[in-house]
Amino acid sequence: MKWHDLFAKGLADATLAPHCDVTLEESVSLVTLALDIVAEPRDNPEGLRERGLLGRMAMRPCVIEPYSRTPTRRDLDRCMARAAILRVNRKSEHILWVISRGKPVAMVRMWGLRCSPLWGQGVYLSANERAPRIVVLSELAQTRDTLLLRLMGRGKVLAQALADLRALPKTSWEQSTLAPVLAKVQTKLPQMTGTSDIEQEITMRFQQMKEDYERELEDAREQGKQQGKKLGEVLGLKLGEARGEARGEARAVLRVLIARGFSPSPAQQAKVTQCSDPAVLTEWLTRAATLDSLDAVFAE
Repeated sequence: MKWHDLFAKGLADATLAPHCDVTLEESVSLVTLALDIVAEPRDNPEGLRERGLLGRMAMRPCVIEPYSRTPTRRDLDRCMARAAILRVNRKSEHILWVISRGKPVAMVRMWGLRCSPLWGQGVYLSANERAPRIVVLSELAQTRDTLLLRLMGRGKVLAQALADLRALPKTSWEQSTLAPVLAKVQTKLPQMTGTSDIEQEITMRFQQMKEDYERELEDAREQGKQQGKKLGEVLGLKLGEARGEARGEARAVLRVLIARGFSPSPAQQAKVTQCSDPAVLTEWLTRAATLDSLDAVFAE
């Protein structure tokens, strides 16, 4: 699966799931034919208004097909065919939204699509409910309202969106909601933006944290091992050393977070020290290299 495709689906799922039933790779026929994103708002879709332009798009049942490039006529034909099959299968009126890197001029002209004041620049639609609605990422205003959609882009559009995301308050819903998605594609972001400069700071920060962790780990493991050994002797537990070593790894992570400028709350400190899963500890360190909020780092 292409990283842009994976990233776009993850963004849509993380953003819309609190208010919509979201299905990824929705099969619509007996042959291999699937829609990228199907979003269906629940009883009260008003909460979607707070999720920016992407949220408002999903206030009605819809299909969202993201492209990191400008789709061709055949691409749009396939999108429309899949959406039509879904409507027949579900007896529904799902709207088709196509996310495009650039403006597919021929398709816009063919369907008579126009920008609407209600949706803003870069959003093309018509009164015909069966016509595709096209969002041109390169034309969207660089505002918080369009941020989630611009993050589905590539090159300069994605680079600017990442910068805008990092500039938001640490307590913003975008930071915490997108943390798991960003963590999964972190190493691919330079490739997706087309430049390593935009992520150089993140890469350096991650490398420094990794080095700090490795230095702390040996000492913390040994301390934990000795403490666990003593505990095992007292309680007669053979697993004392292993448990103590695992706790040492957790303490090493906590030390690194503090050394890198984070201020964990008592609850967050307990969350780290009580964790015995190395994969989870590594995940938290990875997120901490990308994000500035511990709430986002520890988000489920």
